[in-house]
Amino acid sequence: MKRNITVNIFGSLYRMDEDAYAVLNAYIANMREYFSRQPDGKEIADDIEGRAAELMSELTSSGVEAISIDHVNDIIRRIGNPEEMTSDYEDTSCGMPEDAASEEDRGAEHPKRRLYRNPEHSVIAGVCSGLGCYFGINPLWLRLLFIILLIPSYGIVAAVYLLLWICLPLASTPAERLRMKGKPVNITNLCNEFLKSSRELLAHTSELSIDNNFTRRAWSTLKGCGYAIGVILAGLCSLLVFALIVAIICAFAAPWSDLRNVMGSNNPIIMVLDSNSLWLIVTCCVSALVFLIVLLYSIIHTTLHFLGKAKPLNSILRVVFCIVGLIAFVVCITTSIRIVSNFNIHFVGPWQAQREESQRKYEEEETRRQSDYLSDGGWTLTRSKGLNGKYFRKGEHYSGNDSMRYLDAKRDNSADWMEYEVVRNLKVAPGTYTLKAAVRANGTGARIYATDGKGNIQFADIPACGNKGGDIWNDARLALAADSLGLRPDRDYLKKIASTNDDEGYGWSEVRIDNITVGADSVLNYGVTTVAPDSSWEGSWLSATGFELSRSGK
Repeated sequence: MKRNITVNIFGSLYRMDEDAYAVLNAYIANMREYFSRQPDGKEIADDIEGRAAELMSELTSSGVEAISIDHVNDIIRRIGNPEEMTSDYEDTSCGMPEDAASEEDRGAEHPKRRLYRNPEHSVIAGVCSGLGCYFGINPLWLRLLFIILLIPSYGIVAAVYLLLWICLPLASTPAERLRMKGKPVNITNLCNEFLKSSRELLAHTSELSIDNNFTRRAWSTLKGCGYAIGVILAGLCSLLVFALIVAIICAFAAPWSDLRNVMGSNNPIIMVLDSNSLWLIVTCCVSALVFLIVLLYSIIHTTLHFLGKAKPLNSILRVVFCIVGLIAFVVCITTSIRIVSNFNIHFVGPWQAQREESQRKYEEEETRRQSDYLSDGGWTLTRSKGLNGKYFRKGEHYSGNDSMRYLDAKRDNSADWMEYEVVRNLKVAPGTYTLKAAVRANGTGARIYATDGKGNIQFADIPACGNKGGDIWNDARLALAADSLGLRPDRDYLKKIASTNDDEGYGWSEVRIDNITVGADSVLNYGVTTVAPDSSWEGSWLSATGFELSRSGK
């Protein structure tokens, strides 16, 4: 049983084992004695003591109640020992001016940079900071690149980041940080690294330690969020692992010949099996299973490490996990692309061609039906350019009867203009006639017309009311308002007209051509046109119905 004591280091209290305190006190005293012989030695020793205090604060924040001797030995390992530096390197000029150190470094052979995760400027795990240090790039640009490629890469960038997180070691010691930057590991650089790291961390700690209770609550909240995220991701991965195991078992054990009769040949599972070989599907499932297992283990271990309940993976395991996960991911993506390609070739392509053929036949049949409607109504289409192939329509009749069909012409979306003209040829008794019609349009220039046997032509303009309002609708409203006693026999009919399009009307108006003279040849032609000699069509659609020819004299 060991006694715990409370010590005050840099204004903070820490609970420690007696033997741990003895080792730490001897280490700090040794450091102060060693650096007392160097310029600015007291400042360096204070910074190193502050670094030790900062590492102890990390331990207590992560839930460690009392600092043990193992914790102190780890702190000493991370900070470094002056005796070890003097035994490994002959240069003991720690604290020399930076220009002298740089001159010495110029003469020394600089080692190659090593790839680590950089803990000094990390945002998540220090991957981008480590890559930036290794390649000499500002890590900000790498982080922006990762963010930009995150969504369009469909998770590939996230998987690569996670694998690098697992594979790359953390530059936790001063020597590792120097190797990461490609600097010689000598006493001068180590001292400078001590100063730089300690000052940055002390400054960071002083900013976060304004309120110690708030910091601990924030750390507890962060740990809780990390635990929750880890549990959610682990749960999702576990479900996917279970689903893949079931899929692999079913691929070999399920009676697909019987299930094909039950599920039908158009079932997506049956279609995938029919369009791909069994080995390709199993390879895809197994590779996905391996990748998910590696990912699941990494998530669980990272979560436990974040909570301080597991040690980091060693370098060998990181490399193995990285290689296995990357190979499994590449194989899974490659086989998935092949499976989808085979499915498209065998089913989607023919299905799409069949659908396009059905659509083409439907359009041809619809055009034939539209032409039959014209013929049945006695109409002849004399001009048809830029139309959408539809000549009749239902649903917006001025009377409110949605089953009533009427002439309708609309410009095709791909056309810049339209030409439309229909004509009805009649044999009538000689005399004077009046032609009436209910019409509407969304632009000026459309007309109804009448022509006698001698070629004399008369026009009446179609009002451009669009699909709202119109004289027919407005006249019905006025007639209802005037019939205050409700005595008109056609009142119900007028109500239907006035209530069309949610009481806004469909834009229909009545136009007429008077004094149409028919001679002894008894020939009369009338219709609708957008091509008139003295006007220009400015709209994109028009409608006409209710043509009524009445004889007004002999």
